[in-house]
Amino acid sequence: MIVSWNLFAHSDILNTISDILNTIIDKLNSISDILNAISDILKIISDILKIISDIPNISDILNIISDILNTISDILNTISDKLNSISDILNVISDILKIISDILKIISDILNIISDIPNIISDILNIISDILNVISDILNVISDILNIISDILNAINDILNAISDILNAISDIPNVITDISNIISDIPNVISDILNVISDILNVISVGQDSKYTKLTRPSSEQLAI
Repeated sequence: MIVSWNLFAHSDILNTISDILNTIIDKLNSISDILNAISDILKIISDILKIISDIPNISDILNIISDILNTISDILNTISDKLNSISDILNVISDILKIISDILKIISDILNIISDIPNIISDILNIISDILNVISDILNVISDILNIISDILNAINDILNAISDILNAISDIPNVITDISNIISDIPNVISDILNVISDILNVISVGQDSKYTKLTRPSSEQLAI
């Protein structure tokens, strides 16, 4: 009776272990399927990279694109230089006008002190005032133009930086393709090793399940009655 109950308990434990092993087998098979799918995707990517690298005269095409971008870059640099020259000239003009404005203000202050010939002084002061207003308007216009030039120069600088990044990327394309291809070519070997390990684990589990210990069944009512 005690032997039968021990056998029954042993059988339940083995059945539980068997269920756990079956769950592990299912999980390992799922992992194997995922790894095989990844391997297939990598093969497709590898084929695409090979097609790209095998495009006739791809280096010539990339060189032409680089030449075009370099030409655009040269043109933008020339425009930038011209705008900087204009900006320098406008700054000089602005400085001169400010000096003239300061001189006229000094003259105006001096004339305000003189009181012998008020009529003439009044006319001169009006003229000076008009000139100062014109100079002020010109300075405002110059300031606006300088701001616009500054915005254009900033935009040109951004474009030049973008072109520089593109040129660097273009020059790296062949190396990048080679590096990616090398990495991808190594991954299937790693996946294969993992699949082999999974296969070994499944074989071990299979052997364990086929052993005489896992074949023990729940005792019959006759056995329990002993």
